[in-house]
Amino acid sequence: MLLKEADYDVRLKELQGYQIEFKEDPLSDGILGFNPQIAKLQAHINRIHVMLIESLRNRDSYKMVMDTEEMKHQNELNKLLATDEGVRGEKSEALRKAAAETKASEILMKAHWAIQDFNLAQSYYNAVHQIYRNACLNLDSVIAQRDVVQMAMYNGEIKHGSNKMRVGNETTAS
Repeated sequence: MLLKEADYDVRLKELQGYQIEFKEDPLSDGILGFNPQIAKLQAHINRIHVMLIESLRNRDSYKMVMDTEEMKHQNELNKLLATDEGVRGEKSEALRKAAAETKASEILMKAHWAIQDFNLAQSYYNAVHQIYRNACLNLDSVIAQRDVVQMAMYNGEIKHGSNKMRVGNETTAS
């Protein structure tokens, strides 16, 4: 299915809705505080991945349409240059090409629309791809933060009591 401009708008609005709030103090909920963020990020990444595959198929489909229309245009020009008496009767090659282009203007317009559709599909793919990469980087960052806190707790650098966490000599309520 080829996506249209309205489809892009709907999908981009959906992507704008993917937000995660990070706490100012990542230690406030201890290690378990990271799990909901990781799960939410992973769910967003899964949906964005589906959108990325869809945008890739869409881009490739528009590329085929564009190539087909450009080929039709080139074939029509070659046919006019070879068979049309009005085109062949022009005095110079430049005039013959101009006359053929004039007669094949409708096909040329279809080729230009196909190029515009492909460029839009390519831009949408690039946007979704960048959002996907950013989401994956965010997930990696949250997992790394969790791992650092886990390691610090294991090494005794962070002490977790029943209602307080100790980081070095500082005590924070949790």
